[in-house]
Amino acid sequence: MLAELSMRGDRPCGTEHPDATVAAERLRLHQLYATYVEEPSGALNGDVEEFLEEACRLDAAIQVFGENNVILKRTDGRKLWAKREEQAPLSAELEDCVILGGQMDTALRTDPRLATERLADKYMFSKTFTQNSGRKTYLTTFDDYHDDEPKAARSAFKALYGSGVRRMVAKAVVAKQGFRVVDLTHTRDEAEGWQTFVSETFEGFTHSHGDESILLQEWVEMEYEYRIFVVGHELVTGAGSVVEHTPLDNNGLAFNTTLRRHRIDYDPCADPALEEQPEVVTRYREFGERMANAFRAERPNMPHYVLDVATVNGETVIVELNGLRNSGLFATDHVAVVKALRRFEEEQPYRPQPAVKADSKQCTVCGGSNTDVSFPLATAARPGAPVILLKGTGPNAFMNCLDCESVAKVIDPLHD
Repeated sequence: MLAELSMRGDRPCGTEHPDATVAAERLRLHQLYATYVEEPSGALNGDVEEFLEEACRLDAAIQVFGENNVILKRTDGRKLWAKREEQAPLSAELEDCVILGGQMDTALRTDPRLATERLADKYMFSKTFTQNSGRKTYLTTFDDYHDDEPKAARSAFKALYGSGVRRMVAKAVVAKQGFRVVDLTHTRDEAEGWQTFVSETFEGFTHSHGDESILLQEWVEMEYEYRIFVVGHELVTGAGSVVEHTPLDNNGLAFNTTLRRHRIDYDPCADPALEEQPEVVTRYREFGERMANAFRAERPNMPHYVLDVATVNGETVIVELNGLRNSGLFATDHVAVVKALRRFEEEQPYRPQPAVKADSKQCTVCGGSNTDVSFPLATAARPGAPVILLKGTGPNAFMNCLDCESVAKVIDPLHD
């Protein structure tokens, strides 16, 4: 079996570390990366953790598959055998090849082997998420104008504000770096709150993300954020969302117990204390098992993903889901993840599916056929559940998948 590992290259590398064991491991990864990819740049203005994560991915691929079976996919599109530095055959793209490493947006949108990544990114349509997120959540958009006002966003905002929520989070669904926290505690009424909300979010989102859907949520204080890697619907490894940690910081446990109470507290110049919290991690694992079973029942076509959890008011909640390949590793056991992916692919190997006709009603997210097509509409906001607020005019219609609850913009067959 082969592995195809995407490598971005030109990474800064830092081998210095106060712990001699960690410093030696950093040096080993530096040499490994130089041997198979390129000499790390040594730049001081880059993210050393990103280099270490990419080097750990390379190390895991070679350990699990062997250097003769690893194909390195470069940013320029070339695919080379890691050992021989020769062009890899295109036939290796489809069968008996496990996809590893961070993926470019084009591949995430189009590669049929990455369908589970796309489905994980649509977590906001999942009942399992909304029922276990611990906060009110609405899916909306700014690109729905009526009388110069984005009606869909106003409807979702009104539902949240009317329920007493005065701190909100607006998050771009696809471009996840689009993120705003809006404090409305000093606004006198809903009208003033809406004006404040628009002034702090609307221009930035529409300028950066166009007509992308927006996830509007109640802000809640999250403690001890934690990331769990799920492969084949089974929990494999996990670690606290400690931004400076990489697999080199793993303490030998599949589920690392070193956590930080508030993720945003980290400052390299004033490091807040890390805590050993084995009881919290045990609670997260039990919760993660229940959620993995629930997602398996709800989305059987989504076997791999990353589950982010946290504690809110003493209860465990889902923060979000992410695709497995592009997610940060933190102090997880990444070799265990790659081993699990190989076992899964050996038991259920990928086989390319026949091309889907343009007029097919197949869901573009999960591949299911339990879909219907409707003309643009907007549903009323429902407190505590996501709202699918559709937009568009003219010949545009929308496909609603009843299996994964995703919505895709399609062309009305009557106007095709």
